[in-house]
Amino acid sequence: MMPCPGRRGNFALRNTYKNSPHRHRTLPHVALVGSSFPCFRPVEVPMNAQLQEAAAHYDAVPYDSYPYWQSSPDLLGAIAVLFGLRCAPPATARVLELGCAAGGNLIPHAARNRQAEYVGIDYSRVQIEEGRQRIAGLGLNNIVLHHASIADLPEGLGTFDYIIVHGVYSWVAPDIQDAILRACKDYLRPDGVAYVSYNVYPGWKTREVMREAMLFHTRQIADPSQRLGHAKGMVEYMQQIARPGSMFKHVVDAEAEAVANGSDSYLLHEYLEEHNRPCYFREFAGRALNHGLGYLGDGMLASMFPVNLGEDAAQRLNNVAHNQVDLEQYMDFLNNRVFRQTLLVHADAQERMRRDLGREQLQQLAFYAGFHQQLDERGEPVTPATWLGLWGGTIQPGTALQHRLVELFNAACPGSLSAATLEAEMRAVAEREGQSPDAAEQELYMVLRALIARGMVRIRTRAQQVARTPCPQPVADWLVRQDASMGRAVTTGPLHEPTPLNIVELLVLPLLDGTHARAALVDHLVTAEREERIRFHDNDQKRLTTPEAIRACAEEHLELALRTLAGRGLLTD
Repeated sequence: MMPCPGRRGNFALRNTYKNSPHRHRTLPHVALVGSSFPCFRPVEVPMNAQLQEAAAHYDAVPYDSYPYWQSSPDLLGAIAVLFGLRCAPPATARVLELGCAAGGNLIPHAARNRQAEYVGIDYSRVQIEEGRQRIAGLGLNNIVLHHASIADLPEGLGTFDYIIVHGVYSWVAPDIQDAILRACKDYLRPDGVAYVSYNVYPGWKTREVMREAMLFHTRQIADPSQRLGHAKGMVEYMQQIARPGSMFKHVVDAEAEAVANGSDSYLLHEYLEEHNRPCYFREFAGRALNHGLGYLGDGMLASMFPVNLGEDAAQRLNNVAHNQVDLEQYMDFLNNRVFRQTLLVHADAQERMRRDLGREQLQQLAFYAGFHQQLDERGEPVTPATWLGLWGGTIQPGTALQHRLVELFNAACPGSLSAATLEAEMRAVAEREGQSPDAAEQELYMVLRALIARGMVRIRTRAQQVARTPCPQPVADWLVRQDASMGRAVTTGPLHEPTPLNIVELLVLPLLDGTHARAALVDHLVTAEREERIRFHDNDQKRLTTPEAIRACAEEHLELALRTLAGRGLLTD
């Protein structure tokens, strides 16, 4: 049940969307892209018995395949530029993902960057076939998924501007870890960026206790679902017997919450797989350097800056750390970090890096952020005016320029703004306030540096506009419409994040192609109600039966759905 947006009541969700005439509606396919690489067709690479056994675990319980914004080439390239390096434009780049699962991280990129090329590798046949079916349904041929092991990659892959290895490195044997780093070195173009995520100490020291207990308790159980049930039972038992107030109780409670909130596939592969090999960040950086790869940065960019630990701590750390890797290793100890998303480049590129967040680098980027005003217990804005960032942190604008910057980000969110756009706006503010344009630009970049370091502003290689309000004949993003037409309850937003869709959104999205006015969309919802694919109820949970009440409720839900889709950046101008 979900509340009706107005006085009309509720609508009931029913599992009948599969019968919708729009579920398999064919939308226009993207323009197809050719490739000069011989391996841009699906291939099957034979695997040895050991790898087949490991792959069988993922065939039996496929890993949830979603987009990960931290691995987006738009971010990876932006971080390279931020630190003084060149990057390939994501719109025309070649991207390789090792351990791609069903392509949930690659396919959205392929749909939105039709002149780029994408290659995915995974040893789970079930997941590769699932991804290939989705690719075929979308009509894409700028992406290919290969069924193969990372240890034995297909011939003729070519080289890549971006290489992504998410959720693989810690969960494979040491020889495969070496193969990952070797592939990043061998297949990465001179200005390329590789992304590798992995579990780290010291945070995983405590998690290992829970993992070992779960493994021990389920050591004689083969069935995955039974193993998971008994493993959860072990965690609950440990939580019950842990002495209140003890350090062990604190650790168990924290891990029990993670277990309770994790999906089945995540828990099985994170806690119950044979391999889970965390390491210290400095160890990983050393291994990468041995393969000719240098440290660029982290997908969680703000985690690189010690200022987030306080000014005093930042000064102390900067005094004792000899380099960026040492600095971040100190911070990992202080933050008890459990997971990293490391960006690597060819080792010789480190000589060209600039970590000063200089104006020249920032001028090449686009920025996005969102803020909401902090209110007191009466619902009134606090004094002085304080704004809360989407991802944490607060800002108290002290100048007209800073107030305008908050307004601009909120007006564009979840879209992004180029540096040139922000400069023009700041010059306009300076003119109104009788200030120097140069001083306004200096203040702009000073504020951007501070907000980037604090994680309140994120960066991209290019600006992106979204429709903030629905037009009379709304148009949804092409991929989002396709996902809805296939009945996918989770799509990918403009920031490459998983975005859930409710039943009303699923029903109307296939029609949001710019040819349907509001009345036609309401008619569609009314028809869906008549066909038992959705039900509308009043606030007493009684089903609405009169045509007038049903239509009025459909109108309210349509407007709510359109506003929600616009707010998530899923509508286009």
